[in-house]
Amino acid sequence: MRRFVLILGVTLLCVSPTQSQTTLDGDSLAYRSTGASCPDKAWRLDENGFVGTYIHVATATEVSFTIRASKSSSEPNTPLVGLRAADFATSWPVTAMGGNYSSHTQTWTLPAGTYCIRVENSNDRPSDGPRAVNVRDLTITGATVLNTATDAHALAAADTYIEHFRKGPATLTVLGDMRPLPNAPVRIRLKRHAFNFGTAVAESPWLTGSGANDVNYRNFVIGNFNTIVPENAGKWPSNERTRGDIRLDFLDGLMDFAALNGKRVRMHGVLWQLSSPRWVKALQDTALRGGSQAERDAAKADLRAAISKRIQYFVQDRAQRYYELDVINEAVHSPIYYEIYGTQGVAGIYNEIKAAVLAAGAATRLVTNEFDILQSSDENHDPYANWYREHVEELRNAGGAVDGIGIQYYAVDRGPAQTNNAHSPSRIAQVFHNLATANLPLSLSEFGVQDVGAPAPERAAEFLADTLRLCFGHEKMTTFITWGFWASRMWRVAPAGALMDAHWNLTPAGRVWQQLMGVRNWDIPNLPTWTTDVSLATDAQGRVNFIGFYGDYEVIWGQQRGEFTLTQGTPHYTVAVSSTPNAVGSLTAFEGF
Repeated sequence: MRRFVLILGVTLLCVSPTQSQTTLDGDSLAYRSTGASCPDKAWRLDENGFVGTYIHVATATEVSFTIRASKSSSEPNTPLVGLRAADFATSWPVTAMGGNYSSHTQTWTLPAGTYCIRVENSNDRPSDGPRAVNVRDLTITGATVLNTATDAHALAAADTYIEHFRKGPATLTVLGDMRPLPNAPVRIRLKRHAFNFGTAVAESPWLTGSGANDVNYRNFVIGNFNTIVPENAGKWPSNERTRGDIRLDFLDGLMDFAALNGKRVRMHGVLWQLSSPRWVKALQDTALRGGSQAERDAAKADLRAAISKRIQYFVQDRAQRYYELDVINEAVHSPIYYEIYGTQGVAGIYNEIKAAVLAAGAATRLVTNEFDILQSSDENHDPYANWYREHVEELRNAGGAVDGIGIQYYAVDRGPAQTNNAHSPSRIAQVFHNLATANLPLSLSEFGVQDVGAPAPERAAEFLADTLRLCFGHEKMTTFITWGFWASRMWRVAPAGALMDAHWNLTPAGRVWQQLMGVRNWDIPNLPTWTTDVSLATDAQGRVNFIGFYGDYEVIWGQQRGEFTLTQGTPHYTVAVSSTPNAVGSLTAFEGF
């Protein structure tokens, strides 16, 4: 097993610390997602995006940042320039023009660790084009500047975010018989992370079957994930292979299973060109290539009516049962709905689905979902995946109700040149930062490891660990979904990241998953455990103080239990313990997160 390096200290980063003031020209910053250099060494962000660098602070301290920025002399509007470090963020209007730069200063007290400092252009795109911002320079005082875009820096910044921003302090008052319990020994354990750590699940007898494979599959899902995604059961052919013959028994059973076992559901998805019933494909073909305009118009209208019907049974009747929904899967790579209805028409589909969500009384996020974002974009000289950011912006500017951005990642170790872009934590980080300028939640909606180059199991485990750290370590990321876990039921293109082999033995990737999730500590060197399980004694007022990961908790006092949810920004809680059975069943040894 590879030794995973958790990088938080300067000595591990092999730099010479200096706390003096450092000024970096805009065109010398380590990250530059869009735009071009200016003659005076400024960097022109000519559309939404960011420039950035890394810093390190050895102990909690005040760090000051000064940005000098301007707008184009021909820009009649006032763009904003933003500054971000982890959860710290601010922005300023930019009124200075051309080479007459205005200064903007912000001071924050940062906890010890490594940070990616981002100067952002995140202005909504107007109809007449993006609003450019010129970043002349960035001055940093009080921190060590690490102005290189390396994998080590990207992972160190992610680890810092996890350590300081994915958990928080809590003061808990424990009640027994509705009175504070003084000097009582209590155990406080995280049952379910606020973050969605999940897997895609197959459409098969595992849900209720009694065979050994079905039982093992079901138990592994229960014990290792807090979120599930139907791999195929939510696709149109699974639900309505014959028009009007709607079959949702397995999907409803899956959501019942999730509710019974305390799992969240992410839904995949309403529409996908590559997975449509034959009757839908026939309508699509006629809408684009029918013999007459009347024939094409009729097919277009008929298809749209079928989509509305699907929205009714798939969204309005069920949206309360899932938190996020892929609307049109891989619409850039498979753009048939854009070809038929145009951007405005696709925005209308999003809006109809949003209306259905609201009618259902739900808060389901509607997201895009694409691949070749964290790799292969370099083939088009776009290592920051601006094409995807622009796709989301175009849809939103057309009025589409886009609530989040889904990102697929099927990692490649090495192989033929056409596979391009072997796994790179630094590139993953820069794409996350760039997409974050849309100011929407991000989801790693599909993760796997391709078998190109036959990566060793330890390499697949490394890719999993890196990507989990980068996702959990980014402020906009909400979800990580591995696309399957058992080697016998994995997508054939990306089977190398299986957590269990065909004989139900844990793989190196499976051990990484379980150690990070707190399911079991496999003593993998330098790999943390993201869970909270503490035993404490209450004080005379029945209170205990602790720091824990955000999520759902159980408090145990003898044979009595209580529950609460630790949320960011809320430090005080009162929990009454009783002998009432847990609503989702008693904890098992596998429920470590």
